[in-house]
Amino acid sequence: MEVAIHDISKKAVLAIIEVSDFDNSENPKLNTFIDSQLQSIKDRLIDDKIKSGIRNLLRNGSYSPNGRAKPASEFLINTYITSGQFPSINPIVNINNYISIKSNLPASVFDLNKINGPIQLRLGIPNESYVFNNAGHEIKLTDLITLSDNNGPFGTPVKDSMRCKCFADCKNALGVIYCAKSLLDLSTLKGHMNEWQELCQTYLQSSYIKINIIGYD
Repeated sequence: MEVAIHDISKKAVLAIIEVSDFDNSENPKLNTFIDSQLQSIKDRLIDDKIKSGIRNLLRNGSYSPNGRAKPASEFLINTYITSGQFPSINPIVNINNYISIKSNLPASVFDLNKINGPIQLRLGIPNESYVFNNAGHEIKLTDLITLSDNNGPFGTPVKDSMRCKCFADCKNALGVIYCAKSLLDLSTLKGHMNEWQELCQTYLQSSYIKINIIGYD
């Protein structure tokens, strides 16, 4: 799937993976793998250079990536370090969150069947928002890097919309890693995507996977 980058095309990079026809049922072997991998790097999880670079990527207009507005990758890493436990949700979300923690990059995964039409990466406009959890809480999107389709915004590097989230019945997904051109070289970003692909093939038995990285000149 193609994604057009607007407003921030000079500094943003997106790594995209389409995963189709996969098994999203509970997967203890995947959970064991993730736990062992994260335990082996637990003492060196935080990369200050990447943390700073991602916050700079999110600083646009009035948006300030601090406190509850900080990137989702920071929440995941802090939660894991504090609790010592990986928050298991479902396999496709677990793979997304594992890659996000390991890379220090914010990542999102969406149910591809819930996305309507072409996707744009742009800055949120004034008064734009969406619900991001079951409690009905909303995130304001003004000047925040935002993914949108024909039905409006559905994802950001901070919190994703309930509209397109992946639940246990998800069989076709779109994964996205948000990065900055000046932060990582293409080969490093490809390495993260290749691991994402390998995990989907090994543990989810996906029948089709496609990777696309856009934004590099």
